[in-house]
Amino acid sequence: MRNGNSVKVLFGSLFVITMLACNLGSSAQSQPQTTEPAAPQAAEENTTANAGCTNPYYPVVKDASWSYKSTGSPVGEYQYTEVVSDVRTDGFTVTSEHVEGFTRSMEWSCTPQGLVTTTFDNGMAGGITAEQFKMDITTTNVEGVALPAQIKTGDQWTYTMTYTGLGNINGSEVTSQGTTVFTMNALGEESVTVPAGTFTAMKISNEIVLDVLMTYQGSTNPYPSKFSQINYWVAGVGLVKGENTADTGGSTYSEVIELQSYTLP
Repeated sequence: MRNGNSVKVLFGSLFVITMLACNLGSSAQSQPQTTEPAAPQAAEENTTANAGCTNPYYPVVKDASWSYKSTGSPVGEYQYTEVVSDVRTDGFTVTSEHVEGFTRSMEWSCTPQGLVTTTFDNGMAGGITAEQFKMDITTTNVEGVALPAQIKTGDQWTYTMTYTGLGNINGSEVTSQGTTVFTMNALGEESVTVPAGTFTAMKISNEIVLDVLMTYQGSTNPYPSKFSQINYWVAGVGLVKGENTADTGGSTYSEVIELQSYTLP
């Protein structure tokens, strides 16, 4: 990183990818062989969580995977695969491997109201790692749910995360603290086509306000950002497409994430 601005761009890009984890995309090209949701039956192997984790738009099955490709983001084109790596009675873990070497893990907890993208027991919202950047993000408070147990056209809900971050860039410590507010609205069903196939999806808008203070090399600066998302969720499959636009403190971008393939054991 050559200057404070480039550090800010790197921090923002990676931090945003983590904070927008409720997208839960994936990528790895394949044929639309997935219009057959035959997976729910494989749940008798003790690989599914409790009834609270049975979300129609997010199959919680161990080793389920979704591969995605992103274009238009500030870090350029990238691909990644998300896998349900662990399933417990009260939640599950999703790990994400990017082909460029970026990794992320995200803990989910299950409630009667829906899925929450953090577990309060260990406080961790997630971790992000790249070649010259590493940060652990710890939640201090969560309100609402990221994905309700039932969604119908016209539903609206809000999800708020408060957190702190501790990491390093090129060996120098970086800390952060902030709040992210997600305001979501179920707009209705429509047909969507991605490399993995053609689906009838629930279209959900998501307005995100990210308010972060970052301290790096003795300087503390605000990092206010606003994002707009349109996400397409398919019952029995998961997220198949995300359209993101953002203003990250003077820098704007438009990103599209599309499902390339998926596997439901």
